[in-house]
Amino acid sequence: MRRPTSAARARPYRWAGVWCLGGMASIALTTTLLPVILPSAAVDLGGVAGLTYEQRGRLLASLTAGFVSALLWSGPLADRLGPKWFAVGGNVLVALGLGWWAVADSYAHALAAGAAAGTGAGVLDMVLSPLVARIHPDRSASALNRLHATFALAAVAASTLSAMLLRSGWPWARVMGLWTAVPVVVGTGFLVSPVPSLVHADEQAATVRELCGHPVFRRWALVLFGVGAMGAGVGQWLPALAQQSMGWGPSGGGAAMSLSLAGVGAARLLASRALKRLGAEPLLRGCVAATAILLGVAAAGVLWPTAGLAAAILAGPASGAMWPTVLAAASARIPGGGGALFGLLSAAGNTGCFVAPWVLGVAADWIGLRPALVLLLIPAALAWRAIGRAGVGAQPSVGRTGRVSGVG
Repeated sequence: MRRPTSAARARPYRWAGVWCLGGMASIALTTTLLPVILPSAAVDLGGVAGLTYEQRGRLLASLTAGFVSALLWSGPLADRLGPKWFAVGGNVLVALGLGWWAVADSYAHALAAGAAAGTGAGVLDMVLSPLVARIHPDRSASALNRLHATFALAAVAASTLSAMLLRSGWPWARVMGLWTAVPVVVGTGFLVSPVPSLVHADEQAATVRELCGHPVFRRWALVLFGVGAMGAGVGQWLPALAQQSMGWGPSGGGAAMSLSLAGVGAARLLASRALKRLGAEPLLRGCVAATAILLGVAAAGVLWPTAGLAAAILAGPASGAMWPTVLAAASARIPGGGGALFGLLSAAGNTGCFVAPWVLGVAADWIGLRPALVLLLIPAALAWRAIGRAGVGAQPSVGRTGRVSGVG
């Protein structure tokens, strides 16, 4: 009997695949809208004096805390209960958070709204990638790069359109209310569409303890930590670099960040095609090498400001394809990992996203921002070494029962 093709296996879940792309847009809205509307919202929520920088930082932290915590607890539950209600519930929480923000009349309500939206985005970030990997098992790396390209492109579109609406006179609350429609539509789509399970019927998903005790998982987690550190380390400081290097104002710094993010989306779309010819390991190593070179040029921007800024902008696209490719390669090595695998790996990557900008800020107070970028070569070196030890393309180290073996 002829074995069904990948396209034939994916056909019953084609709408689930479409809604996964929409779910990435929901995540993008959650992570990009708050920084855009915060300057306007700070006046309404903080009274005459507005919100302090500490209060603004606490709002962003409430979103991040909800996001990362959801990555840790939702994966194992989705493996046991099935992913459909997590895909629906994640969108419901995002819609609730955005809608709550739109009607928030106090700082406490804004904090709660940020936590709700961040939790929903974290649940979606956990569930969407393993769903796409299950829908396209024979080309998961390419499919995951397209999925994550949607996040970058949606983030650019949402932030740009929101900024335009605010400049045209729209109140920030109306802008938030407008975007609430996206997670409502996507959540409804998941509700009425068939969704595959995260593990095969004859598999038992690996537990969190088994995953954390497995050397292959720890190596892939280290890779993704390095990827997150490289990307966020330079990306979060791009507006400041643009102002230092070229004397650009806040709008120019935002444009530099949007340009880099658009490049990340384009890089992931190109990677989805290049993987068919190159394979995962050459692509990952090429991305690390290119990013390290660009970071070196950016750190030397004190001598060549224009070249340094251009290199900093390009460093994001250079490393952009690594995150989804690492998720696909790790799931191939640990096929019984299920949602717990994707959630824990994403938590490791987001830890790098959190730590690197802060460490760079501390170093910049001592040696300057541009020279401090050389510190990002440390996570680049860690990622390079871990890629070689993780066994890209090696035989799976989790059996059909889903139990992690001792193979390292």
